Amino acid sequence: MSPSVNGENGHLDRAATCAVVSTDNGFVASLRASTPFTSGDFRLGTEIRVPYPDIIDSDLEQLRSLGPDIVILDLEADLGIGLKFAEFLGDAGIGRVLLGSAPQQPPDVLIDLMHAGIADFIPKPLDPDELSKALRNAQRRLGKTGPHDEDRPPGDMIVFFGAKGGAGCTTLCTNTGVD
Repeated sequence: MSPSVNGENGHLDRAATCAVVSTDNGFVASLRASTPFTSGDFRLGTEIRVPYPDIIDSDLEQLRSLGPDIVILDLEADLGIGLKFAEFLGDAGIGRVLLGSAPQQPPDVLIDLMHAGIADFIPKPLDPDELSKALRNAQRRLGKTGPHDEDRPPGDMIVFFGAKGGAGCTTLCTNTGVD
């Protein structure tokens, strides 16, 4: 059963399960002490505290058996191997949403993170607001949106196809979008 939002109070009916892969004990302790995990909206189900090259099949089986909704990867120790590991997790279907954390990175590295399947980046040192924002974004990606989204009617898609140039399709499309 996937977590869902209770419309009355905006809290999850079931805490989203998270897993963390990190060799940094301070990082894991900061995660555990942060508001999203202490409030009960998210549950830190498993921790793997070995460097990426030393992760063995039993560690992967532990992740697979947990079936985490969100996997948080600490990429500080070795960004390159962490990116490969993120790609592997995505291909293996472990973790429905992957989050990465490392000291602030330049834009080209953030693009590499996105290509590797990392949905959101949490800068180190860990800021509780940034963590909450990233986890809420992950929750939204999982289809567990906030209580206000339940009130929103489904959208409509209208497609305009111009048979030839100069038929006014762009004008029609723009004016329809304004309404």
